[in-house]
Amino acid sequence: MLPRVVHFHRDGSHENRAGRPNSRHNNGNSYGTNFSQASSTSSRTSSSRTSETGQWPLAQHYFHSRTTSFNTPDGLWHSLPTFDDRQDVKIAIICALPKEADEVFAVFDKPGDDKRQFTKTARDRIAYTICFVGEHPVVVVHMPGAGKVNAAGVAAYLSSSFRNIQLALLVGICGGVPGGSDGSEDVRLGDVVMSQSIVQYDSGKQYPEAFERKPSTTSASLDLRTALNQLETEYHRELLQKRLYDLLSDLQTRRSKVAYPGTEFDRLFEPAYLHKHWNNTCNTCNSGAGRVCSAAHGLSCPRLGCEDEHLVPRPAPILSSDGKRVPSIHVGTMGSGDRVMKSGTHRDAIAEKEGIIAFEMEGAGLIDHFPCLVIKGVADYADSHKNDVWHHYASATAACCARAFLERFWTAQATEYHGHGYDPWSFLGSPDPMMGSHRSEAPSSEGLAHQSTIWCVPLRRKISFAGRTNELAALEAMYTNPDCSSISLLGLGGVGKSNLALEFAYSLREKSPDVSIFWVQASDAMNFDNGYAEIGRQLEISSMAELQSDLKQLVRQRLSQESFGRWLLIIDNVDDFGLFFGDEGITRSKSLNSFVPRSSYGCTLITTRDRKVALNFSRNHTIEIPCLDKEGALTLLETLLEPLPSGLDRTLACSLVERLNCLPLAIVQATAYINLNRIDVSDYVSLLDDKEETVFELLDEDFQDEVRAPGAKNSIISTWRITFENIARRSPLAQECLTMIACIDSKNIPERLLPEGASRKHTIDAIGLLTGYSFLTRRHSDSGSGTTYDMHNLVHLACRSWLQEKSALKTWAPRALNRMLETFPKPDHTNRSAWSLYLPHASRLLHSVHIADMENCFELTFLVGQCLFLEGKYRDAAINFKIVVEHREKTLEPFHHNLLQAYTELSIALERCSQLEKSLDYGQKALRGYTETLPPSHPTVLTAFSNIASVKRRQHRWKEALEFDQAVMEARRTVLGANHPDTLSSMANLAASYKSMGSPEKAEELLQCVVEGQRSALGEDDPVFLSSLARLASTSRYLGRLALAEELALDVLNKRKRVLGAHHPDTIRSMANLGSTWRQQKRWEDAERIEKEVLALRIGILGEEDPHTLTAMGNLAATYRSSGKYALAEKWDKDTLKIKERIFGPNDHSTLTTMSSIASTYRKSNRRAEADALSKEVLKRCRQSMGELHPQTLGCMAEVAYISKREGKLYLAASLAKEVIKGRERLQDPQHKQVREMRHLLSSVNRQRNRLRGKREHSAG
Repeated sequence: MLPRVVHFHRDGSHENRAGRPNSRHNNGNSYGTNFSQASSTSSRTSSSRTSETGQWPLAQHYFHSRTTSFNTPDGLWHSLPTFDDRQDVKIAIICALPKEADEVFAVFDKPGDDKRQFTKTARDRIAYTICFVGEHPVVVVHMPGAGKVNAAGVAAYLSSSFRNIQLALLVGICGGVPGGSDGSEDVRLGDVVMSQSIVQYDSGKQYPEAFERKPSTTSASLDLRTALNQLETEYHRELLQKRLYDLLSDLQTRRSKVAYPGTEFDRLFEPAYLHKHWNNTCNTCNSGAGRVCSAAHGLSCPRLGCEDEHLVPRPAPILSSDGKRVPSIHVGTMGSGDRVMKSGTHRDAIAEKEGIIAFEMEGAGLIDHFPCLVIKGVADYADSHKNDVWHHYASATAACCARAFLERFWTAQATEYHGHGYDPWSFLGSPDPMMGSHRSEAPSSEGLAHQSTIWCVPLRRKISFAGRTNELAALEAMYTNPDCSSISLLGLGGVGKSNLALEFAYSLREKSPDVSIFWVQASDAMNFDNGYAEIGRQLEISSMAELQSDLKQLVRQRLSQESFGRWLLIIDNVDDFGLFFGDEGITRSKSLNSFVPRSSYGCTLITTRDRKVALNFSRNHTIEIPCLDKEGALTLLETLLEPLPSGLDRTLACSLVERLNCLPLAIVQATAYINLNRIDVSDYVSLLDDKEETVFELLDEDFQDEVRAPGAKNSIISTWRITFENIARRSPLAQECLTMIACIDSKNIPERLLPEGASRKHTIDAIGLLTGYSFLTRRHSDSGSGTTYDMHNLVHLACRSWLQEKSALKTWAPRALNRMLETFPKPDHTNRSAWSLYLPHASRLLHSVHIADMENCFELTFLVGQCLFLEGKYRDAAINFKIVVEHREKTLEPFHHNLLQAYTELSIALERCSQLEKSLDYGQKALRGYTETLPPSHPTVLTAFSNIASVKRRQHRWKEALEFDQAVMEARRTVLGANHPDTLSSMANLAASYKSMGSPEKAEELLQCVVEGQRSALGEDDPVFLSSLARLASTSRYLGRLALAEELALDVLNKRKRVLGAHHPDTIRSMANLGSTWRQQKRWEDAERIEKEVLALRIGILGEEDPHTLTAMGNLAATYRSSGKYALAEKWDKDTLKIKERIFGPNDHSTLTTMSSIASTYRKSNRRAEADALSKEVLKRCRQSMGELHPQTLGCMAEVAYISKREGKLYLAASLAKEVIKGRERLQDPQHKQVREMRHLLSSVNRQRNRLRGKREHSAG
């Protein structure tokens, strides 16, 4: 189905370019806009298909020639229509070499009389031949020679002779860039390469140190980009390749010279392996230094002695039944230059830098004259081993591909009968949208749970919004279309897409108060996260609007539920295709688009300036927003001028809006400047005349607007530059604000981050100046985070461009860094809303190359790491801390305090990421440094010891951890006092060690003291207090006090949700602990429900293979096992085991724990033999990988001891029991539960052995 794009003209009308009529479905609302319907006539002589632009619509039908073979075997041409009108020629094919043109003539249809149909005129300076594809004429142009200069000359004369050329195909041969050795992106000889873009790689500036390529804009036209995007689908690519092969096969039956050369001639040598004499017969070639004699260039590889051992190993090609390889089609960037590429090393270097897949010599000369597509067959690998063996075959594949492309993706009318029942709408969809399925009626109140309507739009309605009636009507019509669930607003930056979406949101709110409406920014992933976090808060998924945890999956799931009701989600500024849909650095499962909800009662509206984003997101529901028409622009100008001049010259006003390209943002800015300075419109026009005209690339990102007239001046940048300069002259403080904002993110800018003036009034005046120019938009938030502002992305980019041109960024970026550090909130849980606002700005600033080597840069990196840690994003925090550590190791003394602090923070973050060995390593480095430089009782030294103890505890080195915790607690009690928060924390750590050592009573006693002390010292909302309360709940559960454990666990969970947010790792851990308590209470349904929630959160935030996710899977399996659902328990444990074996290995302690759980499931389900065998295997692996004294090994020994007793192997049972007792006594408290159990087992075994011995003695007596 072809994308349908609604194009608006400057007169306000709009049309449907896909050829299908529009109708509206208003669900009871009356929207008064009708779309003009495309003509339905099928007459070949009708002009309705070309009346607007003279173009043929894309891919309306797939057609061939009138016969199965376009050329008959006897070489006769079938009768084709006569042709005598230059104006009908809209396709040109340009060939650089005669051999390339030969194959084009052989593939395309020839006129019936075999004569040129035109009288040569004075303007005809080129040689050309007329061919046909079906009924469409094609002019084949012969170049005087190769190279882009010749190509440009031919193109100039071609445009003079044939004025209606709409597409130029450059057809011939090229040098391909081979893919990886694994077959990825594999370009082979004879394949066809089609240009998605063209890079003139040899045009630029040669500096002493390097060559800098001149940026060039070579993106294809809309029609071509749409066609090439369609080719990216497997379906259409396969259809094109099949048609190419059919044409090629037919051609090969008539022309023997285009036969497939064979795979033995497809030889790819290593890039650095030169084509020269290797048989010691040439002094030049054997002199070293990479020299090659001129004679070698004309000789073949066998004659030169090029050795096969230097061939690049590649997967064997897939051949057809007749031993031929079907040519593949590759679409990508082509390199165009004046030099023939004959160097493998240069080829790979340029290709890697520019993303090139093939090299040729003419494309760069055509791109400025016509919409141009290069279609070339790969004749060599652009290395020194070139030869002519593949020239004819590659020329033939290119010619066949050119015809296949024109048949399927360009020309409009079918030239053969498709048979009865052929559906001409098979590629377009039904021409009548009313034929599609209607959206189901809105859910009734009886069928829905109570759902309050939600308004989550943080922006005010624009009072000055005017016009755009047609666009609003089209948007409303699409929204009420039963088949429409996604809409794109597409247009140039600053054209008013966001304002239109905002007006539609308020309009919809008035007309349909039962629709919930949400607004999200997608300028980057962090702002997207913040928007979803706010929606999550509104949906009561999370209670903290400031929290930046990943709520996206839960928001998507909630809105995707049809029971939620009707909703509209507006996603603003979707301008980064890779971020939204995924690329090399972002997988599709993590792309922003994967979090967009889908529901028959909902609709998602995006705004974007990237046509590719729009077509990929909404396909046939895209509204293209043009600049205002002249009358609309004049109306906007008159509305904004204060006061409106009584004698405004209409001609002068028209001149101004035309110079501003009728762009709303430019008009708003210009009138703000006029009003603030009380100048006339003529003064502003004269200021525009003072600036040199420049064809300005849209900063760093290309953007083409098909609606705007070709060659029109893009004066919005000139307007902004004038305004920037004026602001700099009028208010140095406002200029400082601009430069500060240019260095940080453009959304949600805290006012306190901006530079301060000499007085509050100066600050207000400076910000007022920026808001007066609409550079800043004030946000209104009830989160208590203070005043924040937004800047439009394009303004932000233009501001950066302005500063870059003045070489000012390198000066202002360090100042922005200093201001960031001056105002950055303290990383503390009490002011989370403050520092969470700073994180996007700090992240953006840290990417600046102008501060990369500054010491302050690493200070900010450290602060960002601390904030990320508080958010529970431990991996990201560890990355930041690692950067700081590496820098400080290079610049500071080994025991410098700042380096040791970085070691400490990195150690703690790694411990939270379960990277225990690395955590212990950095923790010991910190401890070593502190003990060398500080007294033993210094609080910092004690903290370092405490951190080491925490890691050892998680490594099951409980005795060492206990010794550390005891020493730290005693020292802190002596130095700081019994009620100091650090002393209480050390008591809590000691309690954890006691519990691990099998002394839960001691742990409970300590924790009760800790909880009371921390409640008084820290308060009940402090995260440290909540951690101690959670430990007390866990200990109570361990002791069997389940009612108390549940009460405490619920209290911790509710407070963590409120303080940390529903998706903080500590909150999720509290949910898991509550589930364990419910499991022990035999509340199976409650336990299963909450453990499923925990698992879903772990998967959504961390992924399926994270250790915490695997733990959640194990907990759910334990609940199934306890409730008697053994099949489910076995399934979940086995799924977990597969992942652990792949990630951790078969002998990891975590893997063996899961194997033990499976054995327990077998045992409970009366599969005792399997259970016993598996338990013995686990013990064997534990001994091999962890040793005899590891706690996990001892636990397995105890299990096998019971098995041995049951099997009657009393000696083995006794021996294992003794080993367990001995090992546990060495590691833990002699009164540990397992020690008591083993002593009881040993006593039972001994009694049984004594009875057996007595029986034997009695029998013997």
